Amino acid sequence: MLKTRTLAAGFLLFICMCALLAACKKENDFIDEDKLQGVHFYPELLNDFFADTITHKRFSDTTFISGQRLVFEVDFRPTDSVQSVNLYAQPDGQEMKLVQSDASGSYAFSKDKQADTLFLSYTLPDSLASGSRIRIEAEIENKNGLKSSRKGDYLRLP
Repeated sequence: MLKTRTLAAGFLLFICMCALLAACKKENDFIDEDKLQGVHFYPELLNDFFADTITHKRFSDTTFISGQRLVFEVDFRPTDSVQSVNLYAQPDGQEMKLVQSDASGSYAFSKDKQADTLFLSYTLPDSLASGSRIRIEAEIENKNGLKSSRKGDYLRLP
């Protein structure tokens, strides 16, 4: 009888150990599996808003004059190789137009931001009337064709 109990306790201990070992098995990370299967990911644009790097003011917090040159920084985390960083502008009543495209890969990694950064510039058209607004949009496009974009605040002219 004692031998049977010892065998039963040993068997139960064996089952518990197997269950514990099975629970510790590391599952594959689905992202790693996706990369192996050729799945691509969208780039991540990090800007919440755009600010002029010359005046250090948010576009929505100030007014600009026709012909003024704006320089601003686009922060992003590419997940695949970057094809281009594009800048679009849309004056009131007009279509969104590409005004600058950088396919040179001239962006640089910022340790402080833990992101790639690129400075883009845009000169406001001279033909804009007083009170006009312009919307700016930045777009990151990967070589695999996936894109992410961020629309900025409207620029205002006095």
